[in-house]
Amino acid sequence: MELKIDSPDEDTAARLLKAFPGYYDGFVKCQPGNLMLPVLFGKNAQTYVDFKTRPDDTFVLSFPKSGTTWTQEMVWLISNDCDFAGAKTFLRERFPFIEDQSLGTEEVLKTFGAEEGTHDVFTTKTFVDDLPSPRFIKSHLPFPNLPSNLLDECKVVYVARNPKDVAVSWYHHHLIDPVMETSLNIHDFVEYFMRDEVMYAPYWGNVIDAWNKRHHPNLLFLFYEDLKMDLAGQIEKVATFLGKKLTADQIEALVKHLSFDKFKSNPSVNYSELQESGYFKKDTQFIRKGQIGDWKNHFTDELNSRFEQWIKDNTEGTDMKFPAFV
Repeated sequence: MELKIDSPDEDTAARLLKAFPGYYDGFVKCQPGNLMLPVLFGKNAQTYVDFKTRPDDTFVLSFPKSGTTWTQEMVWLISNDCDFAGAKTFLRERFPFIEDQSLGTEEVLKTFGAEEGTHDVFTTKTFVDDLPSPRFIKSHLPFPNLPSNLLDECKVVYVARNPKDVAVSWYHHHLIDPVMETSLNIHDFVEYFMRDEVMYAPYWGNVIDAWNKRHHPNLLFLFYEDLKMDLAGQIEKVATFLGKKLTADQIEALVKHLSFDKFKSNPSVNYSELQESGYFKKDTQFIRKGQIGDWKNHFTDELNSRFEQWIKDNTEGTDMKFPAFV
């Protein structure tokens, strides 16, 4: 499928530049789906649709800040028989982020060494292409921006999270990334989120498309909230989907390994290497709170009321519902 790359109108482009000044080149809208990403992504977008999958590839997909890193580590360890020694290798090398080098600016790529054929701060497509099988691949792209045969050939684990917590976590991520850094306060950022004017928007296009595919035998749809409330049960569910059988001791060890305190302090998953390289800001945390309902510490009653209406408007006519304990 050939993608179409559009530019926002002049007023929208100016508003986005003011809100996200690190993206001095601006943003594009990728069709179908109106996907908003930086200009640099528009130059590479077709390569992800044309990416050559392998039958033993495993993908983890999500909208950003939905529990992706947590899910990646769980999937990799289940698939590799709880090889905790092997999991000491940086997660981004074991489970690379395929569109990583398309999310910044040309200047950032030059500064942080994302030359084709290298693997420094950013993952390159060549790095993913050259990985031995079986490969584990992460993406935040919606299905129309990925290979059309993805579900027919590969196992895909999709994780979704309540959009209120996603919006809050996505905002805080912008504060640690020097390119993504926003001039907005959190309430204004949420307004942009609801207008589909943040990176990877629209949220609902990504999530509902995956939800509608959840009965495909090669797709497992998870909720972050279910992982938080019953991690052991969800581990067994993922293991069954991946064709693996874990012992009770392995499940117990994996639950302990994935506990929030251990996960936050685990250097192989918390991207501390990006701080050491000078990319992520010092004295910040990639893995921040990992809570259900942190949005309550940020939303006003009025904002929450409008956000609830936004959820209702976008899920009307679907059977998409998030777990009740959010």
